Amino acid sequence: MDEAGVLADVIERNRQLQGLRRWRQVVEDPASLEGDIQKVLDQEWWVFGGRYIKADVRRQLVPGDEMDLLLVRSDGSLHVVEIKQANIPKLIREHRSHYRVGNEVHEAVSQAANYLRSLDEQRDFILNRFKVDPRRASATVVIGHPMFVESRIPQEAINEAIRTYNSHLSRIEVMTFADLIEGAEGSFALTDADGEDEGERDVEEYWPEPEEDPWPEPASYRDPWDDPPF
Repeated sequence: MDEAGVLADVIERNRQLQGLRRWRQVVEDPASLEGDIQKVLDQEWWVFGGRYIKADVRRQLVPGDEMDLLLVRSDGSLHVVEIKQANIPKLIREHRSHYRVGNEVHEAVSQAANYLRSLDEQRDFILNRFKVDPRRASATVVIGHPMFVESRIPQEAINEAIRTYNSHLSRIEVMTFADLIEGAEGSFALTDADGEDEGERDVEEYWPEPEEDPWPEPASYRDPWDDPPF
C-alpha cells in the first residue's frame, strides 16, 4: 500500500508539472484570450495552493452571474476567481510621480465585488440548494503579466503598484499570472530532485550526535550512590 501511494503521488506530481508547463505556454502567448487561459486553469486550479480542497463544478450560483472559477475552502466557504487576459500593456500606468493600476484592473475588481455582493444576498438560497456557504466569500482577480507591460515601466514599479492597490482592498486580491506561476513553480522547488520532502528528513541530519561528550565527567567524579570508600 505504501508503494502504491508513492507511485500515485509521483504520477500526480508529473501530471501537475506538465499542466503547469502547458498553462505557462498559453499565458505567455500574446494571442491568448481569457477563454484560452481559463480552459487550462479549470484543470490546473491546484496552482492557487493548498487552502482549497476542490473546484466547484458550478459556475452560476446566482441568476445572471457566471463566474470564471469557484474554489471551495477546507471550511466549506467559497472563493471566486476572476480571470482576465495576460496581454494587457496598460496594466500599470504612470500617474504624476507615481504609478497606478490601469482601468482594466479597476473594472475586474468591481466585477468581483459585484459577485461577492450577490453571493452575500443569496446566501440562504445557495446554502440550501448547493450546500456551500457563500457568506463572506473572498475573491482573487488574476490579470496581466509583466512581460506584456510597456517596457518603460520597471518590474519593481509593477509589483509596488499592485501591492499598494491590494493594501486598500477587502475580500479581494489582485495578482498577475506571473505571481501565480511563480508560486506554483515554487511548490515544486520545495522538494528535492529525488522527490524527498525537506520536512521528512531525519532529525539527525540537522542535529547529529556529537563525536565526543561535550560535558565529560571529571576524573575525580564518584557516583553518590556507590558504596562509601571506607
